[in-house]
Formats: sequence, C-alpha cells, structure tokens
Amino acid sequence: MEIVLAGLVRRYGHGGSFWTDRASREPIETWQIWNEPNLPIYWRPRPAPGDYATLLRISAAAVRGVDPRAEVMLAGLAATRRGIPVEPFLARLYAEHATRPAFDTAALHPYAARIGTLLRRVERVRDIMRAFGDRRTPLAITELGWASAGPRSHALVKGPLGQARMLRRSFSSLRRKRRAWSLDRVNWFAWEDSTGSVESICDFCRFAGLFTSNGRAKPAWRAFRRLARANRGWEWR
Repeated sequence: MEIVLAGLVRRYGHGGSFWTDRASREPIETWQIWNEPNLPIYWRPRPAPGDYATLLRISAAAVRGVDPRAEVMLAGLAATRRGIPVEPFLARLYAEHATRPAFDTAALHPYAARIGTLLRRVERVRDIMRAFGDRRTPLAITELGWASAGPRSHALVKGPLGQARMLRRSFSSLRRKRRAWSLDRVNWFAWEDSTGSVESICDFCRFAGLFTSNGRAKPAWRAFRRLARANRGWEWR
C-alpha cells in the first residue's frame, strides 16, 4: 500500500510528474488518510483504533518520504452511535505508540441536528486533544451539512430554507470559535445533490448539496457565497 501511496504523491504532489509542462499547477498539498474509520462500513469487520494507527503511521512515512512539505491529515471521525464513538476512538488512537507524530491535522465530521450539539462535539474533541498534550495541532471540520429534502423524520433534513439557516449558523459559530479550538477549515457536504443510490446509514446525503442534481442553486448556496465573501482569509470549502 505504501508503494501505491508514494506513487500518487510523486505524480500529484509538489513537483509531481502530472504537473510537468502544465501552465496551471495545483499540486495536492494535503493527504487525508482514510475516511471515518470509527464506522463499520468503512473499517470491516469492525473499527479498530490500533489497526488504523498502523495504517496512519505507514501512510505518513510514505507521503513524507516523497514530499516533506505535504500535510498529513487524520481521517475525519464521524459523530455516530454506530461503531465506536468519536471520543473513545480518538483517545485510544492517541494511546497507540507513535501515533501523534504521524499527522499534522486532526479531522472531525460533527454532524448534528442542532448547533449546540455540533459545538459540544467539537469542544469534546479539543478536550481530548488537550488531555493528550496536543493543544496546538489544528482541527479541520472536513464534513458538515444538512439536507434540503429527504425523510422528514431524519434529524438532518431541514428543508431548503432550513438548510441555508443551519449553514449560516454553523459556519458563523465555528468562525467565532476558530482561535479557541484551532480550527483551520470547514468543508460543506456536499456540492451537488446525488442521483445515485444512498447508503442506508446516510438517508440525508442525497439532498445535502448546495445545488440540486440538475444544477439549480439552493438558498444554501447563496448563504455560502455571502459567508465566503464576509470571511475571506479563512478556508471555506
């Protein structure tokens, strides 16, 4: 696996062969290692912090061996009742030998029905990081979102105007906490609604886009643009 990852960095990272003779160069600067390993669907047959720690160390060595300037990011941990909750998974990960030097940025997917719950989830993660002496490491919110349509009983389905409202409130709240929690980016999920099948664990995902599947802008897109203009200098995605 490390050979494949090193090959990807050689092709797409800083100085990568893919960018040779291209007028526009946008090398991959951040390599996020896996996605939501605390969920069984992404780490079979069951989540294992020790095994993920091994993958992280091997991957970090492969990336940095080719591109010392690259940022290695922890997998986004999912706020969920399935698998292993974020807090015990992260604590067990820190307890593994040599895990901390293997990543430059931690990552979280703090999906929540309410803004207060979202903020508490981020704060608990920062508390764990501080408890393990990792106060200064940046924390990225690499997935965050609500849906404009979908099952009405789903807590993350808010309707078109509700989706825009939650986007405004969440991004503004996180912006105010940026320095206290060392937040360096927030990524919205997703750009456009999906027309494909939806995983059973993610009933809201199909309609979480800023645009509909036929390209029509939702109220959330307009809210996103206003926030981006008002907060230039911070990384909104």
